[in-house]
Amino acid sequence: MNNQNYYLAMALAIIGVLLLVAAEPLIGALVMIFGIYTIFTSAYALFFFSRLIDDRAFKIESFVRGAAGLIIGILCVVLPVAVAEFAWMAIVYVLSFYVLASGITELVGVFQMKKYGIETKHYLGEALVHIAMAVILFMLPSDFGFKIIRIGGALLIIVAAVLAVNTMINNKNEIIVDAEEVE
Repeated sequence: MNNQNYYLAMALAIIGVLLLVAAEPLIGALVMIFGIYTIFTSAYALFFFSRLIDDRAFKIESFVRGAAGLIIGILCVVLPVAVAEFAWMAIVYVLSFYVLASGITELVGVFQMKKYGIETKHYLGEALVHIAMAVILFMLPSDFGFKIIRIGGALLIIVAAVLAVNTMINNKNEIIVDAEEVE
């Protein structure tokens, strides 16, 4: 019997209900999570990504992206706790612009890396995730953003229900074989 899928379904349902009922606090948490993500990716850009190619322009771009990301990421984590709603919305837009610029500059870096024959699949994926995050962040402060969050919550509840039903069906059809019978 696979109980992990039940736990996953319960977690998805809880998150879905929270998205439907309490979207505003979750958006705050989402911005803080994006801030933490930005801190980690910026540190990676500073300490590892910039060393991939021995090109001065590439190193400068990686350093600027990494340093700016560290500052913005720290602000995303610290400011929401310390300031009012106006500053909160301002930091959402600052993070949006940074993440969009980061994705675009990483795409430029990917094309430079291809010239040197470096595998770029991971970096391309990261750049596309940054651009998608920016689009999401730009929509968050608006009513449309809240509607999308609530639709996402409803979809999570549906996915949780489908997963739970599918797990029940699969557990009923599960065949348990005794080790002695296999021999």
